[in-house]
Amino acid sequence: MLRLFLRPPLLVVSFSLLLFTGHAIASTLPPLPELHNKMNEWQHQEVYDQLQPLELHFAGDAGYDYVFGLAALRNGYPAEASWALERLVLVQPSNQRGKLALAQAYMEMGRFNSSQRLIDEVKNSRPSPAVLASANNLQERLDKALAPKRFTLTSRVNAALGYDSNVSSAASNEPASVFSEMAARQRLSWQYSDPVSFYAGYRLRDTRPYAESDYIRQNLNVQLGAEYRAGQWLAGVEPTFGKGWKDGKGEFSEAGLGLNGVYLLPDSTAVLGFMNVTQMSYDQNADKVNDGRIYLLGGGWVGGVSTPLRWPVNLVATGYYLRTDLPDSPTGDFNSLGANFNASLVYSPEWTFVGLAGYSLRDYTCSSGQTSCDASRRDTLFNLGVGARYQFLPNLLVEPQISYNQQFSDTPNSAFNRITARVSVRYDFEPVKF
Repeated sequence: MLRLFLRPPLLVVSFSLLLFTGHAIASTLPPLPELHNKMNEWQHQEVYDQLQPLELHFAGDAGYDYVFGLAALRNGYPAEASWALERLVLVQPSNQRGKLALAQAYMEMGRFNSSQRLIDEVKNSRPSPAVLASANNLQERLDKALAPKRFTLTSRVNAALGYDSNVSSAASNEPASVFSEMAARQRLSWQYSDPVSFYAGYRLRDTRPYAESDYIRQNLNVQLGAEYRAGQWLAGVEPTFGKGWKDGKGEFSEAGLGLNGVYLLPDSTAVLGFMNVTQMSYDQNADKVNDGRIYLLGGGWVGGVSTPLRWPVNLVATGYYLRTDLPDSPTGDFNSLGANFNASLVYSPEWTFVGLAGYSLRDYTCSSGQTSCDASRRDTLFNLGVGARYQFLPNLLVEPQISYNQQFSDTPNSAFNRITARVSVRYDFEPVKF
């Protein structure tokens, strides 16, 4: 009985202590003029650090919400700023500077419609010249944020380590070696209009077999291009310029012009068409104006295929005809028919497995002056490969791969086989839009 009578007074005392403690904490709010002076002196980090722990006690106080909202906004916390500034404009709907600060927070959060609504409210309320100037400045920033980003820069780097059983594709005494490869590529696209875009880019690659230093190679390829979209059609033109070095010396130069087209079909499928003309010049032939041309014509199909597996499979199938006109080549010109198949199975968001196969048949013709040419020669080349892609991080891929190439030929010195195994790491930088 005595306990029952004692409990209420104890509860009252405890509650009173809590109220007293809360009042003591509430009294620690710095004077608002002092906070405003610090904000004017760009000491917004100090103001934020002072006010952020007090939000539980002062949320809803208009003076606190305004200064804390500005401090959070200037420190790069638009979500926190929006919470405080929303409370402010709720109790002070005519606070024009508070609305503009909230409009800025919305803009930085990507809530462009809400930002525009608040700017319009301030402009339509007949504000002072200073407030109107601030509203116009914020409108310019919003218009710039809403403007289409016409330029996009993409960048990628690769590093690979592998083993090649036949570095030179020789028929006998095949030089085998561990090799490394470094590659980089960048592409800048310009969206001129909805259907028309232009781009420019480069690819740079360095390959180094460690046991066969005579086959160290560097290649630089520069592309320019334009694309046009109309309905289900996509057409493009791409001039290219290339340069290759072997053992530190110039090996070849090339200039090409490519045309390609895509027609979109239902169910995310498409048919492809492409053609290319390349002007080749080998640096070892210093007395030659040029060494001839290579012509390529082909087409294909891309899309998903139905399989008993529950995982989606994408397939790319292409066929081509290739012809050379290289009067300076001692082995003669050739005509080639070929086909390539590439299948990818998406096992999970992280794992994709890839398989590829290729076949080409090459016949030779000889011109006068081609001393080592054999018109009866015929080469058949088979390519097989398997690999995988593992999405280690959102921008980081690990790609193991092994491939087998074998060429059969009527000329024994032209037959070879080759096994290549490699593991590469690829990093794709975030696209930069401006």
